[in-house]
Amino acid sequence: MQRGGTTDYYDQDGLVSVTSLTATNGSIVQNYTYDSFGNTTASTGSLRNYFQYTGREFDTETGLYYYRARYYDPTTGRFLNEDLVRFRAGTNFYSYVRSNPNVFRDPFGLCPVTPQQRWDLAEAGLLDLAIGGIQAVVPIALAPETGGLSLLGGYNVYSGAVKAFGGLGQLAGAISGNVSAGESAGQLFNGLSTASGALTLALGGSSGEAETASSIEGLASFGATGAVESINDETVLDLFNPSENEPGNPLAPIGKGADTLDNAAGAFGLIAPSSQEPQSACGCSQ
Repeated sequence: MQRGGTTDYYDQDGLVSVTSLTATNGSIVQNYTYDSFGNTTASTGSLRNYFQYTGREFDTETGLYYYRARYYDPTTGRFLNEDLVRFRAGTNFYSYVRSNPNVFRDPFGLCPVTPQQRWDLAEAGLLDLAIGGIQAVVPIALAPETGGLSLLGGYNVYSGAVKAFGGLGQLAGAISGNVSAGESAGQLFNGLSTASGALTLALGGSSGEAETASSIEGLASFGATGAVESINDETVLDLFNPSENEPGNPLAPIGKGADTLDNAAGAFGLIAPSSQEPQSACGCSQ
């Protein structure tokens, strides 16, 4: 924090609450002590600093904290307004971090993200990254043997690369704890990974509608190419022993398997929750 030509540095605890401000010479010029719900129990110093409990701005006139989506009252331990996700956050629309402030924090005034939600998002990201990566790499690896990259191969490279970027976005959201951004990234890139999804977005559709369009394309491709028949014992064996009709192309079965998985994922997406808009702005669950 810079004020009047002087620079002071914020010190924060595990909940990102500002516990003190330190001068450039290392001396503590101001400190704060809070109870579990954010009431200031002790403070020293005379600096005007608004960032305090959980790193949010404190309004000295009202005694409220600004949590972006709504204001929080530390004296009651409740928000002043209803949770925007309503029943998805539980039956209590005003509760702050499910009355467990020593474990959770809620920087945006929405329901807190749980470790299970981050793990689920990471799993989805790893799956998209693996499928997309294989789908993009195999056509390029086979191009020298097939006389170049075909139009369909180029489309698979594009589709796989975009899906892999979506997986990276989901992983980033899981690692940072920003589940909402991770879910949105996965949904957007899954929509952009196909021509039908990209067209839906270009025509003004939402990312959820684009992902649904991509799922429909995957379902059509799944049926049209007879991909169901490729999931059998022979295909699994071909991973180690190339089939007779594709001599010298050990990566071809892997590419076919990746396409099959991608199409199957698209087909399953039609009935899975991920084909809809994110469940909430923070991916909340009880």
